[in-house]
This record gives sequence, structure tokens and C-alpha cells, in this order.
Amino acid sequence: MSLWDKLEAVPNWVLYILVLLAMAYPIFRPLGLPIVVGGPSQEAYKAVDATPEGTYAVFHIAYGAGGKPTLQPAAVAMSHHLFEKNLKVIYFCDNAVDLANIWGIFDEVSPDTRYGKEYGSDYVVLSLTGPFLTQAAVVLSNLLETIPTDARGQSLKGMPMFQGYTETEDINIVCQLTTSGDISEGWVYQAVSRYERRLVGGWLSMMTSSMIPYYQAGQIQGFIDGSKGAADYEVLTNKPGEAVKITDILSLTQVVYLLFIIIGNVGYFGKKYMGGGK
Repeated sequence: MSLWDKLEAVPNWVLYILVLLAMAYPIFRPLGLPIVVGGPSQEAYKAVDATPEGTYAVFHIAYGAGGKPTLQPAAVAMSHHLFEKNLKVIYFCDNAVDLANIWGIFDEVSPDTRYGKEYGSDYVVLSLTGPFLTQAAVVLSNLLETIPTDARGQSLKGMPMFQGYTETEDINIVCQLTTSGDISEGWVYQAVSRYERRLVGGWLSMMTSSMIPYYQAGQIQGFIDGSKGAADYEVLTNKPGEAVKITDILSLTQVVYLLFIIIGNVGYFGKKYMGGGK
């Protein structure tokens, strides 16, 4: 067998092993390969960064267990940013799974120890039930009169962060991460069209085609597009995490596939033009 034949006939198991190694290595030792940050991610970061200190941000977590691997890294990176900006953050969810995701965010971000924040003074968690559009309207317009307690059963009116709270006048920005098209579009209707709040979004990549018209129209300030968008936000906040690892894995595996495509073509054309093949 000639050299060209060998290049054309590299065993499949060699490819599988190299791909497996390319996937495993960044998990244990992230490489931090260069990432070209996308425009929508940059705009989302700028929108949060421009929010005045001491104002309120609503942060809706709505992705469940299926969307967690993609959107939880984005939620962690954005939470770092919100706390660094000294905003008062109203976390918001509507089921037990998303509530668990929020507690998981705090486990990673450690707002109390890392940023000196205190629950009830700087951030709070709401767990609501009922139709989403109604929930969003209540949070943005009549929060303290309609929702008496937080997810822990503590009175909202008794919390230091709500002393002097003037409802929508103090809510400066709404951030949402979701796997639901109804929720991602619903926030445009409520936060932007009805209450004229700034809106930053985040969702699975498959949803971008239906949501990007709102971004192009200026109704969404910026957005996080799946794992790549999450990695962008981690880079922008200088907090590399799981999304950067995923990007390393994708980059390395694509390099392996590209390498084998090149090897196969070298073997084919070498055999055809130099080795006497057809």
C-alpha cells in the first residue's frame, strides 16, 4: 500500500479517539481559545453596563432542565455583571425547576461573599404562578401591592431593597433567558411596548431567527445566542466558565475534522497526480 493509499484509508477509530480527546481535554484543562465576540452579545453587555447604579433589574430565568446546559452559563455571567454594577436584582421564575436553577446561580456567583451583597437588601427571588403576561405586568407595574412574599415566604414590603421603591420608575432594565418563544416575545410586548423598559434577551440558537427582527428594530437592546453567546458574555465579563469550555470543545473537534479532510484530500490528489491513480 502506497503512502497515498494510507492517507486515504486512515482507520475510523483513529478519528474517533482524536475527537474524544479533543472533547475531553478542555473539560479538565480549558484552553481559553480566542473568541470573536458577536455584536448582539456586545450590545447586551453594553446595555447592562449602562444601567445606573442603585436602580432595579428584573432577571427572568425560564429555561428548565433541558435548556440549563446552554443558558445557565449565560445566567451566571450576567449575574456577575449585575452585581458588579451594584444593581438591585429581582430574580423571577414560575416553576420549581427554574427556582432551583436560580439557587444554583447563587452557588456559583456567591453574591454575598464575593460582592458583599445581602438577600433582601440587594437581590430577591420571586416564584410566581399564572399566565406569563399577567406575571410580567404585575412585576413591572404593581409588584408590592400584588405579590406579598418572595420565594422564601418573606414579606417584600419589609425588605430594605424595597424601601422607597416606586414600581416601574425604578426598574431600568429587564433581562430574560428562556427556551420559550412565548416568553421571549412576551417580554417585548410587556417590557418594551407597554412599559418602555430596556430589554436584553437570551435564548437557544434555534430561536434567533424569530427574535432577531425585534433586535433589528431596536426593541431588544442585545441578546445572547445559545452557547456561543454565553461564551461571549463570559469573555466580556472576564469570568470564563462552562460556555468557554464548550467553545473550546467545539473548536478543537472542528480542527480534528478539518485535519482529516485535508489528509484525505492529500491522499486522493497525491494518488491521482503523483502515484498513478485515477
